[in-house]
Amino acid sequence: MSCIFFIYKRLECFSLSEIFSRRLKKKLKMDHLFKVMFLLVLFSIGNAEAKDCVEWSKTFKGLCSVQKCRDACISEGFTDGYCAFLRRYRRCSCSKPCLFNNYLP
Repeated sequence: MSCIFFIYKRLECFSLSEIFSRRLKKKLKMDHLFKVMFLLVLFSIGNAEAKDCVEWSKTFKGLCSVQKCRDACISEGFTDGYCAFLRRYRRCSCSKPCLFNNYLP
């Protein structure tokens, strides 16, 4: 028989089988709680999408046309290019997948 003195000043005695069964029940409850929390976190995570890094073309000159802009961007190492408005002018902006989003200046 083991006796345990609790913080709230109460002495309780348990047999070893009671102590082990309580520990086992507590462990099973914690395992169950961990699994439930893990599933909640797993299902709350949204879809992961690749973000696009976008920069103005450094080599493109002249009036922006989609095909010329795309060709210039591909030659600079980007995957795509398109004409975007900057104030009143159309400029060539290039994009490629990246980990962090770069916004147009």
